[in-house]
Amino acid sequence: MTSRTKLNQICQFCRRSPRTELKKCHKCGSVSYCSYACQREDLTNHQRACRVAREGVLIPPLDFLKTKKEKERLTEILTALCNDLSRWMEAKSSALLERCINELGLKYTPDACETHVLRVVVSRDEMWPSSTSTPGELFTVTKFEVMSVRYARESMILWKDCMRELEIQRQEAKANGLGMIAVVGVECPALATVRLLQFTGVGKYLLAAPAESSQRSHRRARR
Repeated sequence: MTSRTKLNQICQFCRRSPRTELKKCHKCGSVSYCSYACQREDLTNHQRACRVAREGVLIPPLDFLKTKKEKERLTEILTALCNDLSRWMEAKSSALLERCINELGLKYTPDACETHVLRVVVSRDEMWPSSTSTPGELFTVTKFEVMSVRYARESMILWKDCMRELEIQRQEAKANGLGMIAVVGVECPALATVRLLQFTGVGKYLLAAPAESSQRSHRRARR
């Protein structure tokens, strides 16, 4: 890390905003860290996104394959992995909606779904198509994090296009009277991809949900 960033930015790994200057990744310049220790800890998650930022292309997890036959096989594997991710998201959609409501505090501040999303980072031990018949076991969640739409759009390489599309869809939902949209973004660093789960009409869902006997305190990370 060599180039320095302005104060009051956030470390990509520990998510803190230290009083000292952050330093950008010297290869892509798209993320910043408060220390070499944080950069080392985030290496596994960042290395593929780093190449995406530098080269503007999706780097698959098996990019060492070179021949035409190997590349065709690689395409099959990536397609299967993306299908596995879709199956996992479908199986977990109800649980992720509940988590989104709780993490964003939507029962008490429903407008938060307009400004924040729930970021869910997933991984799996082996990046090969799985033989398991249980979709909910295909991936493991490594992080839940509330993230502002603005931060995702301006600072997260993998999220930028998703956030632009989301803004268009939210405008269309309002025009058609569909209400607010709560969003869960499922990020898979190994595939260098982000998939959005969108829950339309979340306001009606909250009105139908039973009221809690006591309100619990909730925190929202604002960036």
